[in-house]
This record gives sequence, C-alpha cells and structure tokens, in this order.
Amino acid sequence: MNVKEGKTVNCNKKISGTGYYFGEVKINIKNALGVSMGTDSSQTRQILTNKHATVYPYHYDPYSNKVMAEPARTDWARTTSVKWDSNDRYEYIKKYSELYPNNGWNWSGNVTHTHHVRPRNLGGTNAFDNIIPIPARVHESIVSPWFVGY
Repeated sequence: MNVKEGKTVNCNKKISGTGYYFGEVKINIKNALGVSMGTDSSQTRQILTNKHATVYPYHYDPYSNKVMAEPARTDWARTTSVKWDSNDRYEYIKKYSELYPNNGWNWSGNVTHTHHVRPRNLGGTNAFDNIIPIPARVHESIVSPWFVGY
C-alpha cells in the first residue's frame, strides 16, 4: 500500500479465491493537533486479486504500447501446458522485432522474458497477442507468483 506520513490504514482481507473485489475507503480527517475535522467514505474500482489477496500486477510494454491485460474471467481451469521452447521464443522475438524494430528489450541471456498473458497452464496459447515482453526480475518475482496463487 502507498501510505503517506501521518496516515493510518487498516486493512481486513477476507478473500478465499481469485476474483474481482471492491475496497471500501473510510477517511477520518484530522488537523495538525489531532482533532477530527470530518469523515468520508467511498468505494474503489474493481480490483482483481488472487486467492492470497495479492492485486493483479500491472505491466506496460512501452514499445508496443501493450498492457498486460487482466483476465476477463477468474475461473480458468488448470490444464496441460501447450509446448513452448527456444524456437517458439525465437519466432516471437523475430516477429516482435519486425513490428517494433527500435525496441529497447535486451533479448540475450535472462534479461527479458516472454510472458504468456493467459498462462499456458491456464489454457493460454502461443498466439502473438497472448505474449508480452517483460523484465525477467518482474516476471520471476511478481507476475509468476501472482499466477501461482490464481
């Protein structure tokens, strides 16, 4: 959470599965002396979380202007993954680089990963539009763990 100095945040998470949820924000505004100046409340936009109450990660590819879209549904069943190997990755990078020739992705080594927006083990395909380049550190530490909790 992005909490600023002088603010208090209470968070009660009662989430049992991946889904779209709303948050309720209750604000008690106080002056510098701690005297309450009033209260207010509102509801957040829909927030997609996994079963661990982790918010769906946001990733934007600045070269294709593509955003890693949130799943439209939250009931994808686990399945056997479609094949994906180094040749498939090569073909994706080749097509991507033809469409966005001056992109700044470092495709060598383990710097940039190719993420399946709908993961292969959740029914995703190797279609070009289902894949997005993503920094390896983001993929490994944020995006993949989110889907483990799907």
